[in-house]
This record gives sequence, C-alpha cells and structure tokens, in this order.
Amino acid sequence: MERLEESDLVDGLSVNYMKYSGLWTIINEYRETGRKNAMLKIGVFITMIFLCPFITFSLSSFFVIEVDFQAATMFVLNPCSCIQSVLKVLVFWFGLESQCQILNMMRKDFLNCIPKDKEEEANEIMKNIAHRSNYFCVAGITANTACVLVWNFIPVLRSQYFREELNIKLDNMETNSPNKILGGWYPFNYTVTPWSEGVYVFEFIVCAWAGFVISLHECILIQLVMLLWGHLKVVSFVLSNIRRSDFLVKKRFSAIHSFKNYEDDSINSSEAVSKRMNDHLLICLKDHQHLMKVGDQIRDLYNFLITAQLGTGLLIMIITVFHFQYYGTKDALFTVKFVVYLGYCMVENVLYCYCGAYLEAASEEVGMGFYSGEWYKGDVNYRKIGQMLMVRSLRPVSLIAVQLYPVNLTTLTSLLQLTYSSSALMSRFINDN
Repeated sequence: MERLEESDLVDGLSVNYMKYSGLWTIINEYRETGRKNAMLKIGVFITMIFLCPFITFSLSSFFVIEVDFQAATMFVLNPCSCIQSVLKVLVFWFGLESQCQILNMMRKDFLNCIPKDKEEEANEIMKNIAHRSNYFCVAGITANTACVLVWNFIPVLRSQYFREELNIKLDNMETNSPNKILGGWYPFNYTVTPWSEGVYVFEFIVCAWAGFVISLHECILIQLVMLLWGHLKVVSFVLSNIRRSDFLVKKRFSAIHSFKNYEDDSINSSEAVSKRMNDHLLICLKDHQHLMKVGDQIRDLYNFLITAQLGTGLLIMIITVFHFQYYGTKDALFTVKFVVYLGYCMVENVLYCYCGAYLEAASEEVGMGFYSGEWYKGDVNYRKIGQMLMVRSLRPVSLIAVQLYPVNLTTLTSLLQLTYSSSALMSRFINDN
C-alpha cells in the first residue's frame, strides 16, 4: 500500500488528531513496510501496564472488602471505560491490515464513476460530510477531555491543602477517607504517604490514557463511517444524474464558410450510445460493490468493539444515572463527576448511532438514485444492470452490534429507555431496603 499524503485526502477532512497522536506515522509506516513501529508497541505496553492492573484491582474489590451497593456499582463503573480502552487497542493491533485498507476511503479519488462534469458537485458533497465528521470528532474529544479533567482535578479540590490552608470545603467528605480519582481496592494501605500520592499518580495516568485512547479510536471510526456515507451519497448522486444526452459524442469540423456541429451517425448510433451508458453504469456498479465490501470490512473489524462499547456504555449510563438520582443531591462534586461521565458516554453512543443511521439511509438510497435517472432511455442490458444495483441496495450497509442488530437511532432510543428503567429499578431497590 502507498503512503497516505494530506494532499490526497478528501477536501476539508481533518486528520490533526492522527498527526498529533502519532497515529498518522504508525499507519503510514505500516502501509509502506508492513511492520508495526515502536510507537504502537509502546502504546500497547502502556495500556497493558496501567489499565489491566487497574481493571484487576477494581474487580477484585468484591472478593476482598465488604462494600455497600453504592461502592459496588463504583467498582463496576470505572473498569468499564478501561475495558473499552483495552479492547480498542487490541482491535487496532490485530486489525491494522484491514484498518489501513479501509483508510483508503480518505482519498479524494477513491471512486471511479464520477464524470468530469460532475466532479465539482461530488467534491462539494464530500467536503460537507468531511466538515460534519470533523465536528463530530471535536464533540467526542471535547466530552472525553472534560470528563478526564474533572475526574482528575476533583481530588485536588478535596485535598488537605484546600481544606486546611485555604479553608475550602466543597463537600461533606470525611478527612480520613481516601482521596482517590477512581474507585477500587489496592493490595496495600493507600491511605498513608507515600502510597496515597502514588495511587493518585497511577489513577491520573489510567484516567488520562483511557480518555486519550477512547477519543482517538472514536474519531477513527466516526470518520470512516462518515466517509463511507459520503461515498454512497456520491454514487447515488451520479446515478440520479445519468442522462442519455451526456453520452452523445459531438465533433467539430471546418466547412467552406463556417464551423458546424454535427453528430456522426456511427458514433452516436443507438447501439453506441447504449454501450457507453452501460459501461458507465458498470463502473458505478463496481464502485457500489467496492463500497459494500468496505462496509463489510468495517462491520467485521468493529462488530465486537461496537458490541462491547454499547454494552459497557449502557452499563455506565445506568450506573451514572442511578448515582445522580440517588446520591447526587448529597454531594455537589459527586454530581459534577457523574454528569460529565454520563456526558462522555452519551456523546459517544449518540455519535455512533447517528453515524450508523446516516450510513444505513444512504445505502438504501442508492437504488432510488438509479430510479431517479433516465433508466427508461437505456437498453435492456442497462435496465438489467440497474436492477442488479437496486437489489444490492436492499441490503443496507450499516454498523452492526452482536452480529445482528443495526446501530441506528432506534438502537439509541432503546438504550435510553433501558437506562432510565434500569436506574429507576435500582433506586427503588435501594429505597425498599
């Protein structure tokens, strides 16, 4: 595979997050050499050396200490984001070959079916979608950054310096309780110096790295799905604007007194025009087939990851809403923590579901795009090719979870309903006991 250059990318598409994170170098080195570079290996090492121990310690809390229902939910809540991060890193590591192939969609010349007179309109479609994908990426990064900053800074506000030196007490926290970023147990006394400071640094790195990994891979998936949506819209646009008159060849010749336009009978015979129409439609069909294969690649590569994301995301939303409903009024900082945590998870799930809905709708519109053109002016072969394309478009390209359920706005509605009903059930359980 050739190296991806910024000049080759779709107009308006921003890959700054890739460049600043080093991902651009990782991908291009693999495309050129087929080897994973040291930067990627270091990233995997950091993930395993920090996130995996935290997940282990947090989940071990159930077997080591006695906790109430609130603490138990906290021990489940924090590892969810770390599990998401670990899975995203592993999927990227083992699926890097497919990832690099799919990233070819970033090229502005990815499609072959765009006529020269339609290039400006097609580029405008892709440019608008690229800008929208940039906005989605900014929204995801902003939500994740806000969550990381709030969670990492709150222990500073609760510190002894703020309480005693500045006389600032923002909550009813007991002075002898551990001032930690995340919930969980450690196999040592982390309430005394220097272990308390060490735990803070460790959890600071865990929280920051998890937010970084989640943001990075969230942006990759969003841009890939949005670009696939854009290419499908371009194919639909090209199909809907096929006109038989566009395939007439006009020649210019010198007469005795003036220049005249004429249509050569052999070049512009019905059979010749129909053949050119058929050839162009075949190119459109091949591009559509290629896009469907790319959609299948995205589905195969990200199916497990999206399933885990929606599953852990649902668990995070249920627990955060429960904590906000039941405990939020008792502690202002506690409320802020869970509002931003809920916001990060909500933004990610909303973006995935909206992108999936865009993709699914665009893939279904390809058949209608052909039907909107002058298919009735084509010959029998042209109509057969068009029928094949319309039949293919009946199987929509979409994001899939659990190898079965499409990720779209219906999925988002179901997640929100389940979040509310489950958190209400948990609150009722606490009140009854």
